[in-house]
Amino acid sequence: MSAIGMRHIVVAPVTTDTPGAAIVYGTGAAEDHAVRADVNFTWAEGTNFANDVVDDYYKFCTGADVELEATQLEDSTLVLMGLQKVKTGSVYKIATEAAVAVGFGFVQTMRTDRKTEFRAYWVHKVTFSPANITAQTMQDSMNWQNAPISGKAWTVYLADNEPEVVDVETFETYAAATAWLDGLGNV
Repeated sequence: MSAIGMRHIVVAPVTTDTPGAAIVYGTGAAEDHAVRADVNFTWAEGTNFANDVVDDYYKFCTGADVELEATQLEDSTLVLMGLQKVKTGSVYKIATEAAVAVGFGFVQTMRTDRKTEFRAYWVHKVTFSPANITAQTMQDSMNWQNAPISGKAWTVYLADNEPEVVDVETFETYAAATAWLDGLGNV
């Protein structure tokens, strides 16, 4: 199955995170200006030697590096993510302390054998950082400038007490995929 697109971003603030229980999210927000999402898993591994040979080897996921690029995110969504402070007059302030933890999801359009499906991803707990500010003058051709925001996804222990980073579900319709994400994010 090949990926051919990405859309529908959902973020929701983590309100309660108790190991061994489902994470509780506050009211979330959905955005439809998605360009790209990267979830790159991070790993810890170790080899135990005995009698001059490998006795045991273990590798486990410690989380993920996450990057989100969108053509725009509403100021209210950036506040929800802890990347901006609440508006003072007509000015939003860029947050300079650690952002809040959020659940984060998106829909990826998949295609195989002339059939389109929609794969929805839900990253249980991510802390994003504000985007770097880069500006470039317009030249002979258009150069779109979307500043990606990056974050760190945490490994969490939910009700089954197994470490998790991302849930993935595949749906036959875009509506079903977005409904699943919107339900997780309380949109």
